[in-house]
Amino acid sequence: MAERGIALVGVDHVGCNLPWFASGLHPQIRSLREKLILACLYHRFPTGEAWDFILPGELEEIGWEKPVDYSRIRRPKFEVVSFEKSSIPLVQFDVQLNASYEMLLDLFPEALNAPDLRNLWIYLENPYGIDVCVVANPYSEEDWSDFFKNSRLMPQ
Repeated sequence: MAERGIALVGVDHVGCNLPWFASGLHPQIRSLREKLILACLYHRFPTGEAWDFILPGELEEIGWEKPVDYSRIRRPKFEVVSFEKSSIPLVQFDVQLNASYEMLLDLFPEALNAPDLRNLWIYLENPYGIDVCVVANPYSEEDWSDFFKNSRLMPQ
């Protein structure tokens, strides 16, 4: 990619997709939430998918001493997915590159293409028994942290 002038500009999020099947919330996701909710800015995905996100935050925000400013850029996020489409874990790196979507399509024709999101899922071969994937996106100054504004999980 370097010979084409394409470089990594940033990381939006890193995620773990776990093959946890359950009707409703998987008990291990529930347990994870209970353990992490007081230690970070833990959020449900606002549209209902089983994609939990942890946003970077200040200690005062995490401790509920200060409101979370969702207008700030918050990268990298961390995602935990209860993944029903696979039987092995997937680690994903959602990266931003200084290239257009069309250039990325040309460079990675074998990637899984998500045209509605304008990103490509590039699976990396490895010997570890898990899937590793780079999700390539064109760089954008915009951040979607404000999408999580009303979805922070509160302690019980």
